[in-house]
Amino acid sequence: MREIEEAEYQQLQQMRGVLEKLNNNPKSRRDYQRALKANYPEITTDEDRLAEAPEVQRLTKLEERLEKYLDSQDKREQDAETKAAFGRLADAGYTEEGISKIQKLMVDRKIGDPEAAAALFDKTNAPVDITPSGFQPTTWGFGQPSDDPDTKLLFENEDAWAEREARKAFREG
Repeated sequence: MREIEEAEYQQLQQMRGVLEKLNNNPKSRRDYQRALKANYPEITTDEDRLAEAPEVQRLTKLEERLEKYLDSQDKREQDAETKAAFGRLADAGYTEEGISKIQKLMVDRKIGDPEAAAALFDKTNAPVDITPSGFQPTTWGFGQPSDDPDTKLLFENEDAWAEREARKAFREG
C-alpha cells in the first residue's frame, strides 16, 4: 500500500463528504443513485428496492387493471354513441343500404362521426334532377286542344258542358 499525502487525504475526505451529502439529501439522492447505476449497473438503488416490493407490484397490477377497465368503458361509451347516431340516421329516413354506404365512407375517409359522414355523403351524392324524355310531353296539357268531345265542349262553351255534366250527375244519383 502506498502512503498518501495530507493534501490528497483532505481532498479525498472532501469528496467523500460531497458524495455523502448527495446521497443523504432527499432532493439529490435519486439523481445521485441514477448516476451511480448508469456507471455501475450492479448497484441496487432505492428505485430497484421499491420496484421489487410486493406492495408496489400489487399496485402496479391494479393500475394496469384499472387502465384496461377505463379503456373498455370509454370504448363502450363511444360504441353506444355511434350506435345512437346510426339510429338517428335510420329515424331520419336513411335505408340500410344508405347507412352501409355511410359506414364505408367513414372507414375510407377516417370519419368518426356518423352524422358528419352522412352530411358528407349527402353533399357528394346530391339527387340528380331527372331530365324529361324527348318522347313525352313536358307539360300537363291543360288548355291544349283535344279530340275528346267533352274537352272540346268545355273549351268551346263552358255553360253547355256544365249543364250536360249536371244532368249526368242527376241521372246517376
